[in-house]
Amino acid sequence: TPAQAHPRAASRVERPPDGKYLFVELWVEVSGTGNLPPYIVDFPGYRFDANAGTLEPFFTSQPPLPALSPNSWGALGNGESRSGAAGGGIRSNLGILPTIPYTTSIGIGDGTAGPYTEHLRTATVVLRGVATDGTLDVVIDGEAQQLAPGAQWQKTVGADLVNADYNGHYDVISTVTNYGWQDRAKFDGPTQFAWVPLAER
Repeated sequence: TPAQAHPRAASRVERPPDGKYLFVELWVEVSGTGNLPPYIVDFPGYRFDANAGTLEPFFTSQPPLPALSPNSWGALGNGESRSGAAGGGIRSNLGILPTIPYTTSIGIGDGTAGPYTEHLRTATVVLRGVATDGTLDVVIDGEAQQLAPGAQWQKTVGADLVNADYNGHYDVISTVTNYGWQDRAKFDGPTQFAWVPLAER
């Protein structure tokens, strides 16, 4: 079900505004109730503060974020988390959006589970364009959406796991969030590049 979809998209841009980059996040949360195998996932690779606009490694001991070159459109976060009877923990990684349009994917529950976990199917996500105001034109699992900055598309699919060992229920919550244009100066990774000629042979 789309949430906070923008009613009308502004004109698309051919490149990000000066000093800006696009941040889009794809996330799958699995929560559970009853008696389920408690799986643990780790580790988180990045941290985004939507209020401050900062994007940085989750732990200070981690390497810098991937390089955001002047030609890159932005960053794409991918993550998963578990809670309740389904387990716990967070796993995430950050990639670079080299261009728009861009095709990726997200896991969506298929409504079944067993013998030891929930089942997911792979849904295609196509980032088709971005407007001057940061509205994202995206196709998620075959459905066209216009997501304003801060808006989400979200789908929840439930599944029961019932066998000789377990009797519980999963909720698989798949979310695509458009954080819109962000300041490159607040991206904690390489953003400035200099051309250095090769030494003469």
